[in-house]
Amino acid sequence: MKKPIDVFLLARTNKAALSYYAKASVFKTEENYKVWLNTLSSSILRNHFEEIGFENSKNALPFMRFVLELNDFGLDEHMKNSLSKYDYEQWINPSKELIVPKEMNILDPDDLSKLK
Repeated sequence: MKKPIDVFLLARTNKAALSYYAKASVFKTEENYKVWLNTLSSSILRNHFEEIGFENSKNALPFMRFVLELNDFGLDEHMKNSLSKYDYEQWINPSKELIVPKEMNILDPDDLSKLK
């Protein structure tokens, strides 16, 4: 039986993720942006981010995650340290029984072909 999403768990997880990405501001440089572009395996993504430029890309989650990981700030470690054990387990192993609102499904996890 499907169960509704726990909005309090979602809020705690979002707060932890926001605090992680807030650390990226000091690493958002054009030099790191160029390095990041060269790591993108998807030509569609690379072309998109090259087209919109550094200023319009510097707040993109993939770029921020890249610069944080590049500077030894791992998302997994941050979430583990920021969440309770239960919340962390839910974050890394979400229940397949959750009813996720349609608005939250931005990608079909069974069809990631649009990212290639």
